Amino acid sequence: MLRQIEYAKLRRILFFSVIITILIFDLSAKSKNKNVKSFPIWITEEGKNSLFPKDEYLSASAFGSSDIEAKSKAAAEISENIKTIIKTNLSSEYFATEKNENINSYRKIRQNIISSSENTIYQLEYTTPYYSPDYGMYICVAYINRRKAFDVIQPKLDKTQKLFPSAYEKALSFDDDVKKIIAIQNAQKILNDFYESYDFAIAIAPEKAKAYSEIDILAAESFSKINDIKSKIKICVNVINDINNQVFDKISDCLSKENFSITTSNDNNYEAKATVNVNVTKTPSTYQTNPSITIEIFSNKNSVYSYTRQLDKVSGFDKDTVYHRSYKNLCNAIENDFLK
Repeated sequence: MLRQIEYAKLRRILFFSVIITILIFDLSAKSKNKNVKSFPIWITEEGKNSLFPKDEYLSASAFGSSDIEAKSKAAAEISENIKTIIKTNLSSEYFATEKNENINSYRKIRQNIISSSENTIYQLEYTTPYYSPDYGMYICVAYINRRKAFDVIQPKLDKTQKLFPSAYEKALSFDDDVKKIIAIQNAQKILNDFYESYDFAIAIAPEKAKAYSEIDILAAESFSKINDIKSKIKICVNVINDINNQVFDKISDCLSKENFSITTSNDNNYEAKATVNVNVTKTPSTYQTNPSITIEIFSNKNSVYSYTRQLDKVSGFDKDTVYHRSYKNLCNAIENDFLK
């Protein structure tokens, strides 16, 4: 009987020993799991490419001292990648069309569009920035879904494809060269939004962008056409009520920058005639005026272009100051608005 009691006690001791051992192993396993550091798959280049395959996404990763800096640097990397793709594409186009006499002019214009544009990026998304203890920095991936991004810009491309050819064709129908130039330039304004979208399309969906390449070719033709027409135009400039040839020089400078030939001889086929109005009146305490200017371009005594500006009031304590300010403001207006 005593042996049975001792045997039962031994069994209970063994049972509790087993339970305690299991609990110890369980707690140890949980503790180890807590110490295992999980990290997102995209922090490695291989993981990023598997999550954002290149045929479906344009992506870039970057480190930063903060989550905001990591996102900003990743976005900047995407932007630079897009610019590189665009410039590479344009270089190929230039090489293919270098026989065109005016391709250098077109090259300059297209490069200016790229440089001056804000390089708008559509459908840009980010992963949640991850802090890496190994690097002591945050890492983030910026990415663009190619299909979704193209769906956003396609309506703009379609709109230009519909509007520009007809606008350009209409501009070519003018019989006067200056009118034709101004009409072509107005048609080209349609291209501003186009190139912002077209260049982006080249970067994210090059095959789909090819459907709009004819617009790019037609645009190149329009720039070349303007240069061809301007080479035939010779303009003489005459200004009424000028002081020290200030307005004359400014108008001549603007026409020269637009690649018109300026002549003072009778060898001209156009005349730019300007009339300046700066009538200074005296008040009890100051002198003041409302300066204005009208510029008309004539061909065979027929007006083909007209520009008029009425400026804000100019005041001063003496006439010379008022005249100086008025002509300065008129020249600024001409530079900003004339032929625009």
